[in-house]
Amino acid sequence: MSKIDAEHELKRMIESVMDSLPLVESHAFGSQRTTADWIEHEIRSRLIRLGQGFRPPGGPRRPGDVTWNHYHINIKSTDLTKDFHMPNLISSENLWKLLERGDEFVLLRLIHRDGKIEDWDFWNIQDISWDCLQIGALGTGQIQIKNATKPLTTGDDRPSWRQQWQSKMMDFYQREQTKIGKRLAKWSNR
Repeated sequence: MSKIDAEHELKRMIESVMDSLPLVESHAFGSQRTTADWIEHEIRSRLIRLGQGFRPPGGPRRPGDVTWNHYHINIKSTDLTKDFHMPNLISSENLWKLLERGDEFVLLRLIHRDGKIEDWDFWNIQDISWDCLQIGALGTGQIQIKNATKPLTTGDDRPSWRQQWQSKMMDFYQREQTKIGKRLAKWSNR
């Protein structure tokens, strides 16, 4: 099965799970994180119960919330009633390793209000425009969605996406190096 066919099949199976989700009419949980955890857990559990090769990622430090064949699926939810909307997707280092071994990283993004899902979409990370992504200063650089309340847009082809990623990482490390230089100078003069 080609990668395009595999991604279409994966999306079809995810659609069947999304169509069967129970409605959460109000914020029945204690916090935004609890609501997000419930939504993500419910989808992950339903995908795994489907069978069809869905399984847990194989460890707490593994990328994604569930895997299918060579696809690592990251489930992210955004509550539109809250203020912060820049979810971390994956560390740049982990994504590099994953892609180098021929695996794929996909995003199942859910938009909700206090737990009631209003919309969802499904993306291979390499299809998301860099206009929608950024590198956050966590660890070796965390790929984040800039603003999860806005629609994601398609970028260039995947080789171009990787070239832009490399350029973004080089810029990111230059800024980090400058920050570290300022911190060193500050502490050496105290």
